[in-house]
Amino acid sequence: MKKLLLLCALCAMFILASCGSPLDSFMKEIDAGNYSAAVTIYEEDILGNSDKEQEAMNALSERLQKAIDDYNEDNKTYDEACTRLDTIEKTEILDYSEVESAYQKLDSLKSSKTAFTSGENFLSSNRYGDAYQSFSEVIQEDTNYSAAREKMSEAKTNYVSEVCTKADGLIQSNDFSEAIQTLQDA
Repeated sequence: MKKLLLLCALCAMFILASCGSPLDSFMKEIDAGNYSAAVTIYEEDILGNSDKEQEAMNALSERLQKAIDDYNEDNKTYDEACTRLDTIEKTEILDYSEVESAYQKLDSLKSSKTAFTSGENFLSSNRYGDAYQSFSEVIQEDTNYSAAREKMSEAKTNYVSEVCTKADGLIQSNDFSEAIQTLQDA
């Protein structure tokens, strides 16, 4: 009899532990991309309780930032991050401006990461001026920012050296006007 009671108690504890809170269930559905299921949980188990509503809004705000951070740290692709933002937006729980701001941050990071990749390609192709320009477009929030600054300095040094070498060659061949033009174009 004691074994049966113990077994029943353990089963009950397991069932209760696996159920989780409505907020946990809500966020599981958000994380799975099931916004309609998330909205159902929100409307049935969270809506009407201001504390739970605030907790849900805070959790959604954190997920917005996590989607951006995961993309920035190369843990998620841009499309995966957009999908997370789309799911949160479709719930219509957060203020539209907060979600729109997250999209803008994500897009800025995408442009920055594209500029970094372009800069690396230009640098490896000895297109130092283009590399410098691309690296200068990397934003401070981008995890590539420090590397971009270092590579920008490298591109600048190589570009100046390249221009000076070209101008020096033109001077050696007595093409002074072209040498001046080369230096002015730089």
